[in-house]
Amino acid sequence: MDSFLRYFHDDGPGFSERRFYVPPEISEKLMRPEEAETRLAAGQSAVDISVDKWTRIREFLRYLESMSFPDVYYHQLEGLIGFRTCALCLDSVARVIRERGQVSHQSEKCELCALAPIDRCPDRGSVYLGIEGVLHESRDSSRTGRTIASVAADYQRLCQLVEGMVANLQACSVRS
Repeated sequence: MDSFLRYFHDDGPGFSERRFYVPPEISEKLMRPEEAETRLAAGQSAVDISVDKWTRIREFLRYLESMSFPDVYYHQLEGLIGFRTCALCLDSVARVIRERGQVSHQSEKCELCALAPIDRCPDRGSVYLGIEGVLHESRDSSRTGRTIASVAADYQRLCQLVEGMVANLQACSVRS
């Protein structure tokens, strides 16, 4: 995997390309879809796998703490926060298919998700949608004049949301 990220920074009259390096020992620890699927197939708890996934994301964010503009590294998280690496989603989908033959609507998998009684990911105001929102906003605003203060505020919000996700998942572990 290429650990160099492309970022265009407005230098005034034009754009110049900059690359930001995320050390492999940090970026390669993020959970990939294949790992979530393999661990589920091996019989590991979907909740435990999900706690591990979000704990790794928390560690990734802690690495970025000293960066002036940590948002230029958030691209590393694309494709790694959603359902493809969510053991709870993967497990719920498999259960719906076993029980009903197919998944007709996204809400069906949420009915069987261990996290849903605490915080349904697709619902407005959920921790997950908050995380997606911060990442989306940083992606949309990466070409505009952002201040270090606004980036820091977004970073703190993202860290708080990820902490909330870990806490919610740990609560699921206690409930099951």
